[in-house]
Amino acid sequence: MPDLQGPPSGGTLYNRELVRELQILGMQVSALEPDAALVALTAGEPALYWVDTLFLGHFEVLWRANRKRSVLGLLAHYLPSLVARGEAVPSDGLQRDESFALHHCDVALAPSGYLKRALVRLGLEAPCLVVEPGCLTHGLAKKPTGADGVRALMIANLTPGKGVEPFLRALSQQLLPSDAFQLEIAGRLDVDAAYALACLKTVQEHAPLAERVVFSGGLSPALVGERLRASNLLISASRMESFGMAVAEALTVGVPVAALGRGNVIKLVQSAAGSVLAASDEALAEACLAFARDPAAHARAVEQAQTHLRRPRSFATAAADFARQVSASGLAERA
Repeated sequence: MPDLQGPPSGGTLYNRELVRELQILGMQVSALEPDAALVALTAGEPALYWVDTLFLGHFEVLWRANRKRSVLGLLAHYLPSLVARGEAVPSDGLQRDESFALHHCDVALAPSGYLKRALVRLGLEAPCLVVEPGCLTHGLAKKPTGADGVRALMIANLTPGKGVEPFLRALSQQLLPSDAFQLEIAGRLDVDAAYALACLKTVQEHAPLAERVVFSGGLSPALVGERLRASNLLISASRMESFGMAVAEALTVGVPVAALGRGNVIKLVQSAAGSVLAASDEALAEACLAFARDPAAHARAVEQAQTHLRRPRSFATAAADFARQVSASGLAERA
């Protein structure tokens, strides 16, 4: 898996917290990058190995080096084809490295039942464990005052999969000078520099956006939690979420969500909790601005979000869940 102290993303946070909690449980767990994993597998070091989907391109080489047939699992945070082409992608439309990993892994680990079903549909034949992530944000969001307007937050590194640029374009077509709407985007600008530049350009070329949109760059989980509790709307324009950690955390602290109805987000977002699912970027922008133009409706949404809080789940619970499933599967005995 990638460096646990590297650029924060949902997958990296999941890996880091799961490894930490498993170590607290007394399990011998270590994080290896591909070169170190190749050495360990070539040497036949007994272990249960998991390969993060960010390293799909290394899976075949690691599989061929695994001459002693240690259990080789796929830590499936996502599939690139699902993000790029959506849920309708056929099994014969996968990239070669995706297809190879699905057909040759001994086990998979998914963060949601949604992703497990998608992996099975796309060719996974091995068992698949499901361990939902824990929550890193605690407390309760501030209730807005009548003068607050919408203080929206997007938690997204600026990459195509997060859909920030097309959402900003849709927003620019609908935003009025009178709209009480502010948007902070918390996420790294250096993961895909060209895409980040396109996002910045879209804002700079539309004066109403430039007055309301702030790019905060990459923030620590603690700072993201502070920003989330200070907001009163979480926006997700992600093309596909295998779980939706930011959405889940917003619902845990009582912030309503406006999101594209893609992936597991459909399961998380409920209208009873003041949240809205949209079918397109245009509809998502319209839903966000509807809150800005109707303060009473926005206040009701916040009240509903804080009345119907999502039950918090810790990563300690997630680690215990993982350990239980691995034990029940008999995988450890095969390592």
